[in-house]
Amino acid sequence: MIVTRLKGGLGNQLFQYAFGYTLAKRYGDELKLDIEWFDGEGNVPWLTHRKYELDKFTIPSASIIEHKKLPLKVRFFGHRFVRKPFEYLNVSRFYLGEWAVVGSDSKYDYLNLMQRPNIYLNGYYDNYAAIYLKESIDDLRKEFIPQKISEKTQLLVNEVSSTDSTAIHVRRSDQLHSKGHLADLAYYKKAIEEVSRKKTNTNFYVFSDDIDWCKVQFAGLDRMKFVDNSDKNDAIGDFTSMMHCKNNIIAYSTYSWWAAMLNPNKDKMVISPTFYDSKGFLPDDWIQL
Repeated sequence: MIVTRLKGGLGNQLFQYAFGYTLAKRYGDELKLDIEWFDGEGNVPWLTHRKYELDKFTIPSASIIEHKKLPLKVRFFGHRFVRKPFEYLNVSRFYLGEWAVVGSDSKYDYLNLMQRPNIYLNGYYDNYAAIYLKESIDDLRKEFIPQKISEKTQLLVNEVSSTDSTAIHVRRSDQLHSKGHLADLAYYKKAIEEVSRKKTNTNFYVFSDDIDWCKVQFAGLDRMKFVDNSDKNDAIGDFTSMMHCKNNIIAYSTYSWWAAMLNPNKDKMVISPTFYDSKGFLPDDWIQL
């Protein structure tokens, strides 16, 4: 059995599921999802509150397992306060009898884990995506189809699907702190110029957790439409709309990375800021600025 501990926002959850799916398929094993983080470790004042989002997709390849039903030793070594000191010592894997508890370490060959009957995945795995997604992305495209969207979102999806459209994702809120990775205004303006040069008739649709800021900063630019989503907790609405635009300008964000990756347009143009591990993270045909 392979269990993946889901945590973080929608983009992170998609990466964690994707990696668990890939291993389960490779080993011919069943995949279980541990979602306790959203009411446990993740439900603390200093973190942006996140919720489990994968119930909005068709993911028949996994089912939820109760955290308390996992062995005590797995829960113990998987806990943040226990795991963190070991990470400083570059220890991200624990072999506990029939269980392997595996964290995030980009230097480790995740696809060839020491065999154990059970594996507990407790990491993000996004910086290893280019390798493990090669063998599973076609399957995941069929599973990562949003199911529960509002009527308002459906109308926008219909609009962007029928026109030459480019999604611009601007992430601010939790990226404004000192450890955040904020794509600056210069990046967006350069990206808009690049798309406009090659897609002369495109309309830009701006999605953001700070849409008022975007309206001020992008004021005066041609063909701009600001998506003012009144439901700030509706992560799936903006995500689905960005997926169905013909092109994507993404933020420093796994959320918009996945929207661009799942975009079905074969002729899409995707522009991205340079990520911390871009060589293994961004597809070769994406443009880095």
